Amino acid sequence: MRDAADDAPVLIAGGGLVGLSTAMFLGQHGVKSIVVERLGRVSPLPRAAFFHMRTLEMFRAAGIEAEVVEGSRRDFIPDGGIILMDTVAGRKLGDIIGDLNAGVDEVSPCRRVFLNQPTLEPILYERARQDGAVLWREHEIADLRQDDDGVSLTVRHVPTDHACVTGVAKSL
Repeated sequence: MRDAADDAPVLIAGGGLVGLSTAMFLGQHGVKSIVVERLGRVSPLPRAAFFHMRTLEMFRAAGIEAEVVEGSRRDFIPDGGIILMDTVAGRKLGDIIGDLNAGVDEVSPCRRVFLNQPTLEPILYERARQDGAVLWREHEIADLRQDDDGVSLTVRHVPTDHACVTGVAKSL
């Protein structure tokens, strides 16, 4: 059973980039939310690595652009590119994007960045938390019912197996 202090007008299913961004942007408008996330912690898997200028403009408006850019600089080469190789250590076959930020200065005050989801999720959550969002890890929506009076949800605790979350596999 959760405390009444965790009540909010919005419940968000999923605490990844979309759910946490939604909670952050709602919080910027004074709307408290609860984010329900099945995983017990941020996944260490490097998902979602490329962010366009418009995303950075929105992060700037939310006050997290500097943290996002710093996270990108820690993890990637600034203004790097995307190239096609025949193997990781092999020969270069071509440039997909030679310079990540070529021509960007003419259209936006922000720059494109590479940034892994494991680095970005905590930044989004911390900003959302500052504006009233609550994150329930190891929970899932078990039931959803809508009637003329509104929507009813059942949320349940589901302890996660951290071995699965980190991608560790056991062989027999």
